[in-house]
Amino acid sequence: MRTKILWALAAALLTVALNGTATASARVSVLISDLHFGLGKNAEGRWHPYEDFRWPDAFAGFLKATSKEYGDNIDLVIVGDFLELWQTPGDIPCTSGSADAGCTVAELADLAGRISQAHTRELETLGDFSNRGDNRVYVVPGNHDAGLLIPEIWAQVSKRLGGLQSRVHLVDSGVWQSVDKRPKAVTYRRQSRRGFSRNAPGCLE
Repeated sequence: MRTKILWALAAALLTVALNGTATASARVSVLISDLHFGLGKNAEGRWHPYEDFRWPDAFAGFLKATSKEYGDNIDLVIVGDFLELWQTPGDIPCTSGSADAGCTVAELADLAGRISQAHTRELETLGDFSNRGDNRVYVVPGNHDAGLLIPEIWAQVSKRLGGLQSRVHLVDSGVWQSVDKRPKAVTYRRQSRRGFSRNAPGCLE
């Protein structure tokens, strides 16, 4: 898992400029994914086994380097699995009556709140990035954090970002294209308030 996350960070550094040659004035789209913010450390200071993201300094350095290279005129798009909502701790049993039905909205909101608290530093860093220049941040839910589409769950995250609400956006549909009009990322939405289905990637059942 460590190798996977390190590879994801390395891949993120190879940013995708969708709007042509980057200059200080050009608007640039940078796509990253699979941060999988989880439950952080326990009371003894040990990483929770469901925590996949352990490099806040690297994340802050990446955002700083991106601004330095492209200027603060960036659309940062987090393309799926911003949070790790798929795996739940033992005290959030998600016993909704069916193994496939997953968690209730209240249970996922609890989990999202814990994750947001554990990653306050990273979320504030992201919020600071969104406030610089003319930057924007777009969060596209993936199969591990599709619950973000429910307002009560997204609220647990957005309040920690600290950025201007007009600069941080939760995306539920759309297509990102390169200058040759080829789609680079496609999002979609399927939502219900009944709960989070573990077996439907990118969907809420």
